[in-house]
This record gives sequence, structure tokens and C-alpha cells, in this order.
Amino acid sequence: MAVDQICTRIMGFDEARIPLIQKARERKHFPLIRFRGADIEVCSNQDRWTGILHGNDPGLGFLPPKGWQGHIERHGL
Repeated sequence: MAVDQICTRIMGFDEARIPLIQKARERKHFPLIRFRGADIEVCSNQDRWTGILHGNDPGLGFLPPKGWQGHIERHGL
């Protein structure tokens, strides 16, 4: 799930708005995610990506599928 969070952010989407990631976090008896996004450290030879989860980088600006447009993009950047 850490990879999902990182890829989501790199694409320019807000992982808090992705239902699959949120449902994995909310599972009561067997959560699929036992860490916070702040616990993930991204290391890259590209400085831009090293702080991708903790900064305001807009990502690569992928376009979401039509039914998701306006719902999962990161806002306020």
C-alpha cells in the first residue's frame, strides 16, 4: 500500500480521496495499512521525488478517468 500512496501522489492525485486506499486504512480487524503516510520515506536520485509525500509538488499531472475527474486531484497547489 505504500507504493500505492507514492504512485498516487506522483500522478498528482490525493491518496486521501482514493477509496481503495482509505478502505484499506479503515479495516477494523485486519488493517492492510498499519502506518501513516508520514512514516513513508521516499528516496530518489531526483530531488523532486524525495519529498513527494510531504511537500506540495503537483506530481506529473495525470488525468483521472472521466468518472473520477474533479474528485481525486490534489487541490490547493
